[in-house]
Amino acid sequence: MEKRSFEEIIKILKVRTNSVFIDVGAHIGRYSLILAKMFPNAKIIAVEPDPETYQALIRGIEANKIKDITALNIALSDFDGIANLYRKRGTRILSLVKHEDSFNIVELPVKHLDIIVEKLKVSRVNAIKIDVEGAELHVVKGALNTITRYKPILIIEIKERNLQNLVSLLTSLNYNCKHLEDMDHICNAL
Repeated sequence: MEKRSFEEIIKILKVRTNSVFIDVGAHIGRYSLILAKMFPNAKIIAVEPDPETYQALIRGIEANKIKDITALNIALSDFDGIANLYRKRGTRILSLVKHEDSFNIVELPVKHLDIIVEKLKVSRVNAIKIDVEGAELHVVKGALNTITRYKPILIIEIKERNLQNLVSLLTSLNYNCKHLEDMDHICNAL
């Protein structure tokens, strides 16, 4: 996720009191921690599947004494169960999508975002950031109830291979997607 994407998220949370922001692919909390400090009344749900990175996220939350972040060590997709998380060779990048240079497979629980929103008794969702290294179409399919019910603004890093299918799906849900920068897109309900 790039600078313009982060600025868009800030704009969204500024205009909505008691916002709910879901950070899918939170990594070490680069966005979640800053937003929690900027918007202490916001509820932030940070989802990070990589066990090592998740521990760094927890340390960041504790070191900053932030209470309004719910951190979850799971992967999100369009099914519930167990799946493999693949690490891309030479990087810290992990994904549910296997690449030809993937290795270091980790098994972990997978859920629909809709199930998480229901379990946490979230009454609204204002914005969702999705940065999941190629699994973005699956994450959106697993969040269809949340998207249609709450009409959140979506900031999504979309890999080229998923662009047409994802934009088509969101268009069918009355969303309009615009390119922000790099692979990042912002999608708004019409």
